[in-house]
Amino acid sequence: MPNLLFLGSNAAGLRAFATARGLGCRSTLVVPVLPEDPFMLGGGRSVEELRRLPDGPDEVISAPGLDDGLYELAAELHARAPFDAVLTTADEAAEYANEAALRLGLPANDRTAMNTACFKQLCRARLDEAGLPNARTAVARARSAVPRVAAEIGFPCVVKPARASGKEGVAILAGPSDALDYAGRSDGPPGPWLIEEYLDGELYSAEVLCLDGTVHLLGVTHRRRDALNPLLEAAAVFPAELDADQHAAVRRFVTELFGALRLTVGVFHVEYIHTGRGPILVEVNARMMGGSAPLSFLAVTGTDPYELLINAYLSPASVRVPDDVSGGSVAFVLGARHAGVAPADAEEGLARLAGRFDFLHQRHSIRNGEPIRGMVSNVTAVGGYCNYAESSAAAFAAYLEFTRGAERVLGLPLVSP
Repeated sequence: MPNLLFLGSNAAGLRAFATARGLGCRSTLVVPVLPEDPFMLGGGRSVEELRRLPDGPDEVISAPGLDDGLYELAAELHARAPFDAVLTTADEAAEYANEAALRLGLPANDRTAMNTACFKQLCRARLDEAGLPNARTAVARARSAVPRVAAEIGFPCVVKPARASGKEGVAILAGPSDALDYAGRSDGPPGPWLIEEYLDGELYSAEVLCLDGTVHLLGVTHRRRDALNPLLEAAAVFPAELDADQHAAVRRFVTELFGALRLTVGVFHVEYIHTGRGPILVEVNARMMGGSAPLSFLAVTGTDPYELLINAYLSPASVRVPDDVSGGSVAFVLGARHAGVAPADAEEGLARLAGRFDFLHQRHSIRNGEPIRGMVSNVTAVGGYCNYAESSAAAFAAYLEFTRGAERVLGLPLVSP
């Protein structure tokens, strides 16, 4: 029986354990407990909750954090019952899982390649070295340097921490006053900070599979952003409706990108802007698609993406890369444009509204009469849903219908294109 070690999981990744069991694998989940968010790398659940999941991992072990102690723990567990692969679905743990695999002599990416993918300033520099299309970028080593570096890049521009996920700490700087305000704040992940030119165009993500060094484009998702705040992603439409030239451009883009980064194994989530110059990288996520996107992928392609992830490491020769799609799907958030209070019958109203739709997934944290927080990043939405229809256009129309209905139920404007 193949034995898998997962170092951390996001919420969506908890579905991977049922897939592993279906493939005849045993799985151990090590949950690094971070002081700032103890449940982050357990998919939002405590260790005790994870151990009670009916389709969860066979064993759950707590670790004190993301540090070198993880490698010692992995070695101890490996000596007890040897692992066949080390995986993660959590962006924050990607380089740690890869390093653990390298130290255990298991399939993994080159250490430098993985670190380059994970740290945005290294990734930008590698693209420049390879002569690939890239956003103009400069690095602020101190937060106080952001205004000066932003002025060098030119306004508007984007500032982002070099190692963060979920758009945490990302801001659009429209002018010098925004840069001064950002420099004076102390929230968000630590630096250094990248300041990049603002790219005009639509946001997409490419879902990429690497098998023994061969790059496969699994599909492209159109990431529809809020009409008022382009940092907020409202809906992920899969598959994106692209013409033949756009598809060819994306294939060239990911092939050249992964060739430059020298990544050879795994499933990756790559965001890019389709500009007048073609696709330009936003960021490489050294983990597979998250949120409800795996459900969209399964519904449209008939292929379980967690099976692709597991077999990329266990049995690359057995992997069947999906080459056909049927229908379309939208994974979307319920996010308020500003804070408010839920009506006394909000839960009942949302339930009645959702009953008109055949959702693949639905959840929200709204409670009658309680405050609703405003959405300020991808991780601060108050709900998430996923649908399926005969086409991407039909799925998107259904998403808009639900969102307009939810606005009436809640009496609040919601994030939407």
